[in-house]
Amino acid sequence: MIADHGLTLLIPSYKRPEPLAALLGRVRESGIGSEIDIIVADDGPDAGVQEVVRGFSDCGVRLIVNPTNIGYSRNLIQLFNACRTSCAILSADDDLPDVDQIRALLSTPSGFSMGVTIYRSKNGAIYRPVQQGRVTGRYFRPASNHAPGIVYHVPDLANAIAYLARRLDGGCDFALTYPQVVLLMYLLCEGRECRWIPLSPINEGSSEPSGVLNSKGIAYYAGSARLQEFFCLWSILEELEALFPDDPTGELGVMRREHNTNAFGLVSQAVLELKGFDADLWRGSAVFNSLRSVRPSALLKFGADRIRRRFGR
Repeated sequence: MIADHGLTLLIPSYKRPEPLAALLGRVRESGIGSEIDIIVADDGPDAGVQEVVRGFSDCGVRLIVNPTNIGYSRNLIQLFNACRTSCAILSADDDLPDVDQIRALLSTPSGFSMGVTIYRSKNGAIYRPVQQGRVTGRYFRPASNHAPGIVYHVPDLANAIAYLARRLDGGCDFALTYPQVVLLMYLLCEGRECRWIPLSPINEGSSEPSGVLNSKGIAYYAGSARLQEFFCLWSILEELEALFPDDPTGELGVMRREHNTNAFGLVSQAVLELKGFDADLWRGSAVFNSLRSVRPSALLKFGADRIRRRFGR
């Protein structure tokens, strides 16, 4: 059981004291703080965040204060390194824990490196539905696009975290904004057990605007950032193909095919937004090579969506 290994709630925080107070207030009301560890990493640094955490000292919340902003991904790595239990679950500072579901999670069998749970919007809609059994390369993006609620067996992450850190040192925008996806990709290549878990221990709270920016200071969801995301993920796949040349699990080839299909939407969104081609971004033939293997259904879906946007239908 996960309870046998211990569970830590990891909360990277960036200048959001009010929603963080709501999150920790639910922890205090439920008494779950006596059953799990909790760490908040303040990446402002922000006096308001620190004051909130100090106000919940009776809940055993540990506080890490970064002297300067180190970014979301490096803050996440820092939290993993500070974790004293074998298992950890991630929450944004504006999310809310479902305490009954956390207690159910503690009774869940362990034996996996990453567990992907249900993630619900504040209105109850399911952002991240779960499948059954193992997480495979086909679902590597749906499984990990949203970081909150993913459960990790921290000792199994050593190689994946080292790879993520190398990508960050190299200025990879995808690693800056989607560290959890990079971790899952590496774990799948290693043949680690990644599993769907039909629980929703962490769900959307106040849903504050994201402060995650790419290396150029652009919001990660902007069209130009999405196009850069394509190239960075392409580079990651090439690196993983070099690190795992025989693709022993077969998952790398599956992730490549899925990326090629998803790439059409990323690239097309950027073209529509930018209204042209940026020579620096459209380097090489990576985009066009990827589009050759796109599933026809994806092309048709994009075409239909574009017509609806254009004509309002």
